[in-house]
Amino acid sequence: MFGDLSAVELASWMSTRESAVPQFSNPELYHFWQELTLRHLSPKDHLDCWIMYFNRRPVSFCFTLTDQVNRYVIANNYDENVAQYSTGSVLYWHMIRDGIERGVRRFEFADGHLHYKQRWGPVLMVADKSLRPYRIGSLVELPV
Repeated sequence: MFGDLSAVELASWMSTRESAVPQFSNPELYHFWQELTLRHLSPKDHLDCWIMYFNRRPVSFCFTLTDQVNRYVIANNYDENVAQYSTGSVLYWHMIRDGIERGVRRFEFADGHLHYKQRWGPVLMVADKSLRPYRIGSLVELPV
C-alpha cells in the first residue's frame, strides 16, 4: 500500500514544489507511517485508505484515520496526468459514503480552503443524509 501512495505523490504536484511535505515518498515519513500503521492503526482497525488505479497504476489516494464516530483525512493526492477526472473527489465520495455506512458522524478534512474540498460544504448531501460543517477547519458533522 505505501509503495502505491508514494508512487502517487511522486507523480503529483508535490514532486515539483519545494514547499511540499510528502508523507509517503519522503523516506523518513514513509517509515513513520509504515511503523505507526503496523503497530497501532491496523491492529485497532483505525486505518482506512482508498487507492484508485488506472491501467493497474495507482493514480489517486485518500488516507484516513477513523476512531469510532470520527474520520480524519490525513493525506490525499493524485497523479497530475488524471487531474481532469477529479479522482480525489471521487475517492472523497466513497470515503464519506463508507463512513456514513459505518456510523461515522464527523469528517475532518483539515485545511478546507482548497477548491475541491469546498465542493463538500457548507451542506453536504450524501446517501440521503445531510452533513453540516463545524467551523474548525473543514469539520463536517452529521446532524443528531
